[in-house]
Amino acid sequence: MINLRSNLNTVEPDLESANDHELIQRVRGDDLQSFDPLVARHQNQVYRFILKYVPVRAAEDLAQDTFISVYENLDRFKGDSKFSTWIYGIAMNKVRNYLNRAPEQRFKHDSADFLLEKQSKETSPLELLEQSIEIKYLLDQLPRDLKESIVLVSQEGLSYEETATVMNIPIGTVRSKVFRARQILKDIVSEQES
Repeated sequence: MINLRSNLNTVEPDLESANDHELIQRVRGDDLQSFDPLVARHQNQVYRFILKYVPVRAAEDLAQDTFISVYENLDRFKGDSKFSTWIYGIAMNKVRNYLNRAPEQRFKHDSADFLLEKQSKETSPLELLEQSIEIKYLLDQLPRDLKESIVLVSQEGLSYEETATVMNIPIGTVRSKVFRARQILKDIVSEQES
């Protein structure tokens, strides 16, 4: 099994400055050390994305499984989309498979680790926690497909086109799902305020 944390601090300087496509070509040419900077660049983003759907322990395992699949399937990456978009697609499939096999795990227990990263002078950690709990509660009210689309677009910052690639659906369907998700969230908030 690949240890995501091994050797990531000892990445050669020329590997750190190489872009994703250069590193991919090197890995395909049997330069296995070139995979470490790819993991280092994308692991936190992938982990936080997965954590939005599953408990912390499962997120760690799914993130590692994601990068194992990335490594094993690197030859299938055609470069039609950004590398990070392709990784999101793999991560999304890992999450879906996990939730389909373990429906009792659908209610996630968020890690508060991200609060330290987002702490600012204006917002206290308690306020951040309250906001994240409220957002999580609202997102959990959505059907899974709508939640996936709104998380990818609004929280992960993917374009509609990238989201369509990750979800393997037409771009018009993504727009529709995001619109419906926003409408449902707006209705829920309106009901709570009245």
